Amino acid sequence: MNNNTKNLIYVSIGTCCFWLSLYLYVPILPIHSTELGANLEVTGFIIASYALGQLLFRIPIGILSDIFSRKIFTIIAFSLSSIGALTLGLSENPNQLLIGRSITGISAAGWVSLTVLFSTFFPEDKTQKSVTILMIINTMCVVIATFFGGIIAENYSNSITFYISFIIGIIGILFLVISKEPIFEKSSKNYLLSVKNVIKNKTIIRISIIAITLQFVVFGINFGFLPIYVESLGASKSEVGFLTSMGMLSTVFGTLISFYLQKKMNPSVCLFISSFMIAGSLIIFSLSENLLLIFIVQIFNGFGRGLMNTILISLTLIHANRNLKATTQGVYQALYSIGMLLGPAISGVLAQKYSLDYVFIFSTIIIGFGGVLSIIKPFNEKK
Repeated sequence: MNNNTKNLIYVSIGTCCFWLSLYLYVPILPIHSTELGANLEVTGFIIASYALGQLLFRIPIGILSDIFSRKIFTIIAFSLSSIGALTLGLSENPNQLLIGRSITGISAAGWVSLTVLFSTFFPEDKTQKSVTILMIINTMCVVIATFFGGIIAENYSNSITFYISFIIGIIGILFLVISKEPIFEKSSKNYLLSVKNVIKNKTIIRISIIAITLQFVVFGINFGFLPIYVESLGASKSEVGFLTSMGMLSTVFGTLISFYLQKKMNPSVCLFISSFMIAGSLIIFSLSENLLLIFIVQIFNGFGRGLMNTILISLTLIHANRNLKATTQGVYQALYSIGMLLGPAISGVLAQKYSLDYVFIFSTIIIGFGGVLSIIKPFNEKK
């Protein structure tokens, strides 16, 4: 085993711990919020606070990662994941949950540096392969986390999931510390010029807007009000966790298929198909009160999300300047975190003032817009 492979394994294990730490409690967080006294609107803002740190910090992290080190900022992100989980576990009211969730959002902003750090272990012409592998690690760990998170909460307590997340995050830090970062071409220290060069890239901006529509749905529905909706239909906490993990498991297949579909058809067509699948599933969610049907449809929803997310990340890396990859990822992920922020926030207001049906309908319109935007002008498969 050469050093490159050994270090890639260390980073992969650390990545797995990172996502386990961030998502073990996600299925029960909306329910936990209501149990601590939050109404649907406040619950929406708690979920949305996860996006605030990403919106504010992803671009700075991307710039600094290109200038100094992707590994350092990834370690900081892992550390904040543990701190945020511990804060959530110790929270006694919705305000404290808001603080804890905001900290985990800053942690998730480190996905910028982690994405590019992982890709540097692969040759330039293997970008799609590196993204596919990384997204499989991501989704499989989220599947495991959300599945066991619901079971742990059901058999022990909600708080235990937060404390376990804290410990897993620490383990992830240790693996990243012992890894060695590959040498890369560092960018200019002219921060504003770096961001300006990325923002001038119209392809990156259009990809980011499409990603906003995807994240709006993911955090407004899948990690937001779908768990509350199915619980209102009689689902237990473990069943809620299973629903979330099953959706994430199907994203793995979407991720795998994306690698092959992009060789057979234009990425724009793939994006349109995936947005259509997500929109269709949301309509069925809004019309059905049958738990079995919702669980089945969740498979198609997850497949569409996995396909769409992987293609969008691949496109950003392909169309990014070589020495501005982390900065480009920072801009891309900061922009799509707008969807992570607005999805649960707007959904919470709609659910509180009207009903959950309006949440599904509005999200369908949003993801439909993303599908149309992807097909209007086909993306080039190469820069």
